[in-house]
Amino acid sequence: MNKSRFNSLTVALVAAGSCFAAVLIAEAQTVGQPVATRQPTSAASSPANLAAEREQIWDSPDMLRARAWLKDYCSKSVKVTPEMAKQYETELANMSPNQMRLWLMKFDEEEQQRQQQSAMFQQANAAGLQQAMAAHRQTQKGYAAINQADTAAAQNAQGQINEQREAAQNAQDDKMLYQSGPYPYSSP
Repeated sequence: MNKSRFNSLTVALVAAGSCFAAVLIAEAQTVGQPVATRQPTSAASSPANLAAEREQIWDSPDMLRARAWLKDYCSKSVKVTPEMAKQYETELANMSPNQMRLWLMKFDEEEQQRQQQSAMFQQANAAGLQQAMAAHRQTQKGYAAINQADTAAAQNAQGQINEQREAAQNAQDDKMLYQSGPYPYSSP
């Protein structure tokens, strides 16, 4: 692959939010191999052995998980075209075994960060939900107290009205009794 096509893909991946992949590719091409991933320079680095090692890494559970995530991400990203995704997958498949290992290490690091961010979001969301539920309970208690106070006030007002009616009825009865004469039970 020529360098300008590689650079244009790198820029596209950075724009799409997949800067971890572009940085790792650049690191893998410019940085020496880590001591843990160096291969002896004997027959073990023959093209057939490299292809077998690349195939083993390509089909490893970690790489399958990473490729599935990358495929899902690229399919949902509006900044990554299907052609760009396909080209990136081809470049990934053609990396050396050491470049693939580096890419997987960087992917795992990014995945851990995503999981930590997700966990923090879920904790913040749960805390916010608990806070909202506590505020709702307080509001409901407030409404219940208002209803209880309104009910007590209404009962008090009704009691006063009943007392006034009874007093008015007694006054009416007394007035009728007074108008009927001094001896209401006597015959004329």
